[in-house]
Amino acid sequence: MVLIIPATAIQEHSSVHHLPTPDVMKTAVEGLLRRLLHHRGEEFVVEIGGVTEGRDYYKVCGEGVEGRPVRVWAGTGVGAALGVMTFLKYMCNASVSWEADLLSNLPAVWPEGTMENKLLDRYRYYGNPCVFSYSYAFWSWQHWEREIDLMALMGVNLALALEGQEAVWREVYMDLGLNEEELEDHFAGYAFLAWGRMGNIEKWGGPLSLHWMEEKFNLQKRIVERMREFGMFTVLPAFSGHVPKGILRVFPGANITRLSAWGHFSEPYTRTFFVDPQDPLFEKIGVAFIKKHGHGSSSSIMRH
Repeated sequence: MVLIIPATAIQEHSSVHHLPTPDVMKTAVEGLLRRLLHHRGEEFVVEIGGVTEGRDYYKVCGEGVEGRPVRVWAGTGVGAALGVMTFLKYMCNASVSWEADLLSNLPAVWPEGTMENKLLDRYRYYGNPCVFSYSYAFWSWQHWEREIDLMALMGVNLALALEGQEAVWREVYMDLGLNEEELEDHFAGYAFLAWGRMGNIEKWGGPLSLHWMEEKFNLQKRIVERMREFGMFTVLPAFSGHVPKGILRVFPGANITRLSAWGHFSEPYTRTFFVDPQDPLFEKIGVAFIKKHGHGSSSSIMRH
């Protein structure tokens, strides 16, 4: 599997025009606070000032006075969320984790004290291609919204986003001349997507429904939008060279290799096909995918 780390993610954070506006990030953090702390989330005042010297930061200040808010200053939405998390943990004896929260013992009056930090790590990465089959295969937006909130609270600012790509691949391959049957034989099933995407297997557990592809693509757009609202950079999929068998019919002269069997799978579920990276077809397919993925054109998936 090939992933794209966008140009924005290899430039200095001082290139603030690649980040959302401070108002967008502030709104994202305020939404997180409402989801996490309910009405008490309104007792935090957030200000996003932009990064300094290429590094994110946060400063959180509680005054210890009834009715006075906790003030949060940060470079990005992620920095602000991490600051809130740090304040809750070390000043309020609260716990927020991937599995459960302990927020029932929050003090009636936010404690007096200041916590601040300039983050040393420019990028804090999250994600593994396999968990999109292990854990995320059937996640709804409700699951993802919570996960993205936790990413922000943990300080993640570079996140893997792989949902919905089959809808885009379907359009790319149909534009190249493949048919429905060839694509049904290509895509691995719902809980086996990671191994299909990596070229280990195809067809196993499939076929995928068009409705599911569309729903997953719409979910991906929502995931990426929310990640970027916090100021996260997204790591997106690209073309690795793994192609459907139908490509042999459409491009009989291309330099395509059949790979070895993977695991204990037998044909036709393994021994997939790979385009030589030096063949012009490799660039042709890769560029087509990036253009369609970037433009979000698979909203018209049902037109085929």
